[in-house]
Amino acid sequence: MIKGILHYKFIWRCVKPYKFSFINLFFCVLVTSFIGMTYPYLFGLLIDEVFYHQNREIFMLIIIIYGTIFVAEIILHFINNSTWSYLMNRFLFDIRIKLFEKTMRMKASQLKDIQTGNILTVINNDTNHVMDLIHRNFFFGIANVMRLLLSIGFVAYINYKLVILMLVILPVSVTITMYFGKKIRSNNEVYRQSYGSYVGFLLEMLKGLQVIKLLRAQRNVSKRLLDFWKRLIRIQVENSKFDFLVQRILAFLTLTSDLILFTISVFLVAKSQLTVGTFIAVMEYFSRANSLLLALGETNKSIQQNIVSIRKVNEILNTSTETTGKLPAIQIHKGEIEFQNVFFHYQSDTPLLKGINLHIRNGESICVVGHSGAGKSTLIDIILRFIEESEGRILIDGQNLASYDIRTIRRQIGYVQQEALLFEGSIRSNIQMAKRNATEEEIWDACEKACIADFIQGLPDRLDTLIGNDGIQLSGGQKQRVAIARILLKDPKILIFDEATSALDYETEHAIQKQWNEIRTGRTTIVIAHRLASILDSDRVALLHDGCIIAVAHHQKLLENNEVYRKLFLEQYAQGETHAI
Repeated sequence: MIKGILHYKFIWRCVKPYKFSFINLFFCVLVTSFIGMTYPYLFGLLIDEVFYHQNREIFMLIIIIYGTIFVAEIILHFINNSTWSYLMNRFLFDIRIKLFEKTMRMKASQLKDIQTGNILTVINNDTNHVMDLIHRNFFFGIANVMRLLLSIGFVAYINYKLVILMLVILPVSVTITMYFGKKIRSNNEVYRQSYGSYVGFLLEMLKGLQVIKLLRAQRNVSKRLLDFWKRLIRIQVENSKFDFLVQRILAFLTLTSDLILFTISVFLVAKSQLTVGTFIAVMEYFSRANSLLLALGETNKSIQQNIVSIRKVNEILNTSTETTGKLPAIQIHKGEIEFQNVFFHYQSDTPLLKGINLHIRNGESICVVGHSGAGKSTLIDIILRFIEESEGRILIDGQNLASYDIRTIRRQIGYVQQEALLFEGSIRSNIQMAKRNATEEEIWDACEKACIADFIQGLPDRLDTLIGNDGIQLSGGQKQRVAIARILLKDPKILIFDEATSALDYETEHAIQKQWNEIRTGRTTIVIAHRLASILDSDRVALLHDGCIIAVAHHQKLLENNEVYRKLFLEQYAQGETHAI
């Protein structure tokens, strides 16, 4: 138990701001536990005074002591519950905030390795086990050990012969519970991982419900969901069987010890070596000792479960994050971008980008094209510092991005994704995420440039119109234009459109293309295009093929001189198609 607490040092960092509250909680747990252990002895004295001594003064004194400690126990229980409620809210809230902030600062490569369902499980469920380990396992674990020792002490004080039986039973029970501890821990790890996968799958299916209906894949999805349930049920059944086995073994030990104790106690009472009051007290202490052993066994099992959850919390809190605040802020004045012999690969040796050399001039509009998997998105991710180049350098205005604060880099680059992500709330709150102190005039100006102003003005609540979760009240094109307005509000020196117009209808795209020159004036723009108009409107086209830039020139020149580009163009663009490439 103590080893588990010490192993996870982050718990102390979380506990430290609340150390006085935890000390108060621990004090209340210990004192109330001690008070509770005096009741059987006092009750035994009362009975003996009635049956044997009939001393009214001693009898009344015991009653007063009994009543006093009972009132004290109630007060301490009230303080204990109040402190526990406070810590359950504030302490766990702090841990959840730390987890959320840590997740927000994780590197993109690490987020790809973590399932969404697992993150939700850790933040919502596993954090509860931190408090459970401290309060129920550590505090009450120590209190239960103290109560067990007091039970043994009181029985030894009453009759030393009876304590021998307790000392025989105790090691056997402890050995059995410890033996099964590792198995319980392993079972709970398997269940937690399976449950995280199930939650992640469920979220994905709910998010893609329309696609599932269009594909008529409800039966396949239901079958996969049924497979998840079957696996979870099978694991739960196996764990329940194992728990039942442990409980029955401990219950058998309890029954056996009770029968032996009762037989010996009756013999001692008959020999006048044990009074009626002390016999009742011994029976109560022995019953409590057995209950405490069962509780300690449950504590051992609970520790194994909690350690599994805490390990997951600790893994996220110890995950390396993007470096922010330690490097100087970058100042982008021109927006000139240069890739110098850039390579990138994940854990495998095969690079996704191979020796990229590309110079994008100040104010230039460049189109990046290539087949699916050529490395277009990887190229953009490196500029945005979602991933870092394995070799080479990326310069903006002659400044190596690796030497500057990531936040200041992203602050000066606008990025519109293919799938526009909007948040629950109003149109205004979504657009203002780019600039919280934006004026009304600035917001409307951005909406005008994104060709969404007329639509918003036609709404009853205009900018304050609620759009639902993920902008569900808007069409794909409307969501895309709101996302473009949000980026334009930043007024970035560099604009990146990753398939930005693929969700727009022809009229909307045409309207944006008409204002494109105004939007890109004074900015460097990079477009990963799926429409012919974007290619024709660019200054140059960069052709990515198998992780390499094999040509950079104007569209017409590439069309005339590059066979790879000509083939790609004829396949994807010549007929005005918008295939995802």
